[in-house]
Amino acid sequence: MKQDIARKVSGPKPFMVAGYSLIALTFGVMGGWAATAKLDRAVIAPGVIDVASNRKEIQHLEGGIIERIVVTEGELVKEGDTLVRLNAVQAESSLQVITIRLRIAQAMEARLQAERRMADRIAFPETLVKDETPEIRAAVEDQLEIFRDRTSILTSQTGILKSRIEQLHREAEGLQAQKQAFEERVSILAEQLVRLRRGHESGVVQSNVVSTYEEEYVEVKANIGRMETEMAKVEKSVGETEFQILQAQQQYRERASSEYKEVSGQIQELSEHLKVARDVLERTGIRAPVSGTVQNIRFHTTGGVVRPGEVMMEIVPAEDSMVINAHVQPIDIDNVRPGLTAEVKFSAFASRFMPIVVGEVASVSKGSITPTDGRTPPYFLARINVSKGMVPDDIEERLSAGMPADVIISTGERTVADYLTSPLTDAIRKGMREE
Repeated sequence: MKQDIARKVSGPKPFMVAGYSLIALTFGVMGGWAATAKLDRAVIAPGVIDVASNRKEIQHLEGGIIERIVVTEGELVKEGDTLVRLNAVQAESSLQVITIRLRIAQAMEARLQAERRMADRIAFPETLVKDETPEIRAAVEDQLEIFRDRTSILTSQTGILKSRIEQLHREAEGLQAQKQAFEERVSILAEQLVRLRRGHESGVVQSNVVSTYEEEYVEVKANIGRMETEMAKVEKSVGETEFQILQAQQQYRERASSEYKEVSGQIQELSEHLKVARDVLERTGIRAPVSGTVQNIRFHTTGGVVRPGEVMMEIVPAEDSMVINAHVQPIDIDNVRPGLTAEVKFSAFASRFMPIVVGEVASVSKGSITPTDGRTPPYFLARINVSKGMVPDDIEERLSAGMPADVIISTGERTVADYLTSPLTDAIRKGMREE
């Protein structure tokens, strides 16, 4: 009996076994959960609204008189839609004047190009040939007349010189004929003198007869020399006259080339002015730079005068985004990078009215920023883009730059065990380092 009592006292009680089992099971389940359960990691940072909206101010460089306001307040527009039309009379007039001046210069250029090439006709650009504007037609006719006058003067000058050359050639031919006749006479006299000298030696021919023929022979020989001299003078005159022709043609081309360079410079300058004039005329129709909503129209009547650079209205882009400047502590910056998801809460509004909106980290500053007030600790600037569609319209209208915001940047996942053991592992890692 004593043994039974001892056995009952020394044996484990059932409720204790159950308790220990429950504790072991609880720790096992919690350990398994801690080792496998994933919790979101995040960096919490205060922030401020940088801009409530990237509104596009609609302005005009030169200004003008309003002819028509096409849009209304709150209207949705697409990129390129006309918003306002300004009076285009002055722009059209300026464009027309510059166009006419350019066409006249191009007609002159075509004429000078023909003169440079010594062409017999002008090759006008097709744009001038097809242009029926009275001023352009008159300009083309004027250039044709100038071309005909100048070519006529050159033709007249060269024609006179060519006639002179022909005359000199005829003179040279006459001199050549005379020379040939004198040469034939010299040949005959030479033969006669041979016979006369033989007769004089035999006493048949008197000496005065021989002398007469000898004198004539010398005179004819002198005439041959004179003909050769005259022919050389004529040949020189021909060369000089031909040079005068070349000189007249060269002066004709040089004058055309000089004027061509000047006109080409004018054409280049007028072409630039034409681009500007076309741009001014095109911009009399003021168009939307982006798709969005028209707001804050400043003009409401036609005939109003818009000063250069004056804002006429604003467009809130349809794809507009809000920018939050988050101040990340240096200890957390290693976990923050562009592309991470961020939750933004605008702390100026009550929680029941303002849902949490989702944004994305657009950029992170390369270095820390130290405020100048001396009280705020250094921070890294992370810019968070929040899509406009994420913010309720009634709240979005009340947001303004400088309002505070709370930012939670999701940096990944981590197990519960990591959270519990990281302080211990960090302490061990630091403690095992040698001093």
